[in-house]
Amino acid sequence: MTSVSTVTASLAPLNVSFDEPSPVAWPSTYTLSSISDYPFGPPQDISIEAYVERRYLECLWMPEILEPLTALVPALQRVTPASDWTPNAGPHPLHSVLDEHLLSLVDIHTKYRKTIPALLEKEGDAQDAEEACIFYAWTHAQPTDESVNEEKWGKEWLYEAEKREILMQILLRMLKLTLPPPPVPKRKRRKDKVAPEPSPYEETVSSLEMLVDRIGIIRQTATSTVKNDQAKAAGKGDAIGRDWAAVFCEDVLKPLFKESLPEQYETLRYHCLPPPSRDVSPARSESSIIDFPQSQSQSIPQQLSRSLSRTTSISSRSGTLNARSLSRISTSQSRSRSGSVEPDPDVRDRSRSVSFASRSAGGIRAPVKAGVRPRGGRVKPKQLSAAPGASKLCKSIFFELQICTYDIFKREFLPQ
Repeated sequence: MTSVSTVTASLAPLNVSFDEPSPVAWPSTYTLSSISDYPFGPPQDISIEAYVERRYLECLWMPEILEPLTALVPALQRVTPASDWTPNAGPHPLHSVLDEHLLSLVDIHTKYRKTIPALLEKEGDAQDAEEACIFYAWTHAQPTDESVNEEKWGKEWLYEAEKREILMQILLRMLKLTLPPPPVPKRKRRKDKVAPEPSPYEETVSSLEMLVDRIGIIRQTATSTVKNDQAKAAGKGDAIGRDWAAVFCEDVLKPLFKESLPEQYETLRYHCLPPPSRDVSPARSESSIIDFPQSQSQSIPQQLSRSLSRTTSISSRSGTLNARSLSRISTSQSRSRSGSVEPDPDVRDRSRSVSFASRSAGGIRAPVKAGVRPRGGRVKPKQLSAAPGASKLCKSIFFELQICTYDIFKREFLPQ
């Protein structure tokens, strides 16, 4: 496998142009005294690693108005390999430099819940470029109002920094997915098993999904008051009323990755944008109102009252008809057994089915209960495995049986 150092890279020129001579006269003796403590000096010919680190730290710790998220990916895309580069020669040079700044959710939690708070408490000298950026951002973000609770403000400041780190980590991973995949290291395969070929972006996609889920959790757990206050403080409120996640999705992700990474973009859009609200029932218009003739409109209440009274009379007669049908079926059943009267074959089949269902459900001719002495017989022993609550089941089955019997009786004997 070819090492990363053999792949040469360079910075593409900026796609901007300036008028010469400049329409605004720039004083030759002007100095940037107000930002003398800025961690970085004027841009010079630096290495690719130093350039990517600077862009990452400035976008993370500087205000959005100076270093917007929309400018991070285009700035990193300036890192290009040589003109004669091919994927067989080695991985894209951005892979290695981006990997140095990728953080997992555990790393982010440790960084903003333990490392940075401890760093701000001791207030020592910066040991590296990121610590210098942290001190610079912390110092210049201090509130001027003395009534502000410093402890609460510090927690909110760290919360916003952690949230921005998550958004930047998503951008770095999606940028990696747009690059040509790096070669996958070969693994030893067993002779008896055919192992599937691992994807070069399997770990990147997995960590990206975890970060996307984290965005959804932040949006759901933050209260509406906190969301509004943070949006106002960050200056991200707009006329549409979008929150920070919707702004990130529509203003940052959509122009960069909607075409190149449609699947990942739709997943992020699902977690970033709020669910669509239900449409309010439209007001009734003249076209939705049905005009009836005068005679027909007068007859509608009469028809409704007639149908209501008819339904009431049928329901009042249902109990009497149900009892009569059951007694008639049981009478025909006893006569068919004695042999004195031969009922109709259809009625006999129906009576047999009703009698069998009644026995199985413990209804009209239920078996002898355990522990009760029948006439002229022995006591039936109690069964320990009797299921509790069987009586309720029998009652419900018997009730359904009565309804079925009434339906049969209505079809056969009542006029249609």
